[in-house]
Amino acid sequence: IADNTTLDGTGIGSYTSRVTGAPGNTMVYVRAYATNLYGTGYGSQETFTTLSGTGDADNDGVPNAMEDGGPNGGDGNGDGIADSLQGDVTSILTATNQGYLTVEIITGCPLLRNVQTFTEASRGIDERYEYTYGLVSFELQCSSATVRIYYHDATALPVQIFRKFGPIPPDFNYDQFYTLPGAVFGSANLMGQPTAFVEYSLADAQLGDGTGFDGIIYDPGGPAQLDPAIPTLNEWGQIIMVLILAGSSVWMIRRRQGRSLGV
Repeated sequence: IADNTTLDGTGIGSYTSRVTGAPGNTMVYVRAYATNLYGTGYGSQETFTTLSGTGDADNDGVPNAMEDGGPNGGDGNGDGIADSLQGDVTSILTATNQGYLTVEIITGCPLLRNVQTFTEASRGIDERYEYTYGLVSFELQCSSATVRIYYHDATALPVQIFRKFGPIPPDFNYDQFYTLPGAVFGSANLMGQPTAFVEYSLADAQLGDGTGFDGIIYDPGGPAQLDPAIPTLNEWGQIIMVLILAGSSVWMIRRRQGRSLGV
């Protein structure tokens, strides 16, 4: 597949490219580009490793070998059934080398489809946030569902913010990062191991779904925290800053009055 290109669309928007033909366990280098009458602009080079192709019994997009190698002997949600045999549960490695995460449908759809993990950088830069565990996307072929995502390398998530990447209804033409309201964070005891989770509900063509009214919920997102490089002020810090600014204003007024009096 070397030097192959795909044509994925025209105009302003977000496009998905599907690369086929690579053998299993192979690192692939890709770069997006766009051409108009002013020339061609190139995106950054990205890499991914193709899966081994050892079978996917539950058709969720994650190979049996990866699910079977997951936490709790391949039973990520601890229900006594191997994840590789359940269409509504899947375990997959995070894209940021932070171990496994497990996606479980609590209510709604019977099946997960096209489960993938990816980094923030692969979708752009969410300027004020960082994603320790990356993001995960999947498809739910139903009109509404509640899902829970376990993060097995954490006993609790330090900041309870769940960010999504995609359009904000009713405008489905523009993708962006945004915070999903209503997400519930907690910790569950899975096979004797405290495990962090986030749980939220989704509905077709509503906030949190990446597509319009099509009977499918497309859900990319992940837990995020404010970038520590961006300073923030607590309540007392804000009060002190206001007092400093007020004092500076009084001093400037007095200086001006002094000059007008010839001081």
